Amino acid sequence: MYRGLVLILLSGFFSLNVIGQDLKNASGYIQMYEVSSKIPTTNDKFYYENDTIKVTYYFWGNRGIMQISIFNKKDFPIFIDWNKSFMQNATDKLMYAYEANINASNSKMYKAYLHEGRNLSSMDYEAQYQMGEKDKKKIETVTEVKAKGFYMSLRFHLVTGDVYKFEDNIAPVSETRSDNSRETTDVLQASFDSTNSPLKFTSKLTYSTSKDFITESSITNAFWVSKVKEMDAKHFMGEKVGKTPEGFAIYKYPSRKSTHFYIEIEKKNSVLYKKSKATK
Repeated sequence: MYRGLVLILLSGFFSLNVIGQDLKNASGYIQMYEVSSKIPTTNDKFYYENDTIKVTYYFWGNRGIMQISIFNKKDFPIFIDWNKSFMQNATDKLMYAYEANINASNSKMYKAYLHEGRNLSSMDYEAQYQMGEKDKKKIETVTEVKAKGFYMSLRFHLVTGDVYKFEDNIAPVSETRSDNSRETTDVLQASFDSTNSPLKFTSKLTYSTSKDFITESSITNAFWVSKVKEMDAKHFMGEKVGKTPEGFAIYKYPSRKSTHFYIEIEKKNSVLYKKSKATK
C-alpha cells in the first residue's frame, strides 16, 4: 500500500512547492517559525546520513509539514517499518503507520495533525472503522526502498494550531517591507534555545536491510523552534513575481525555507494587530 503511494506523495511534494504557500487571508497576520537542530543543513534543509540512508526534512507550509525524503545509498533494497516510526512533540506521539494504530481514543488527535493531502474521508481505514470498531484486515506497514532509490513521506502537520503568543508589552522591531522597499513595517520577534523553545519535536525512523527485520536500526532526529516572528501577511508574502495560467498572483515569499514554517493567525489573536490599532 505505501509503495503505491510513492508517486502520489512525490506529486504532493512538487505541488506544495508551487501552490502550498497560498494564504487564506492575504490581509491578515501570520507567525513565521524558524526551526533549529543539531543535525546539519544543506540548501536550507536539515538532513541526516550514514553509510546506508540519507534522510532530508522539509518543514515549509502552513502549520508546518513533516515531509521526509529517504534515499537508499545501498546497492540493494532497504525497508522502512512505519509501525516503529513516529513523530512526537511534548503532548502527542503520532505513528507514521497511523492506519494500523488509529482507534476510538486517538482518532481525533490524528485528524488534527493529518495533512490535507491525506483526507480522512478517503483513507483506507475509515471504510472499516465505524463506532470504535476496526476491521482486523492486515494493513501493510513496511515500505521497500529500492537500491539507490528515493521515497517521500508526507503525512502530518507539525502543529494543530497556534503555538506561541507574544506578550502584550513586547516592543516591535522595524523592517523594510518586502512588498515595498520604500516603506518600513513593525514586526514582533522572539528567540529561543533548545531548553525554552515553545515547540520541540522529534522524528524517528526504523529501517532494516532485510525484509524480515532480523536486525534493524533507527534514526531519531530532534528539532526545536528557535525564533518566532509575527508580521502582517502582505509583508510575509513579499512582492508579486508573476501570475498563474489562471491569472492568480504569485508572490515571492522571501522567508520561505524548508527549515521554516508558518501559521496564519486571527486578528483577535495578533498582538501586532492590537498594537497597530492602539497607535491609530
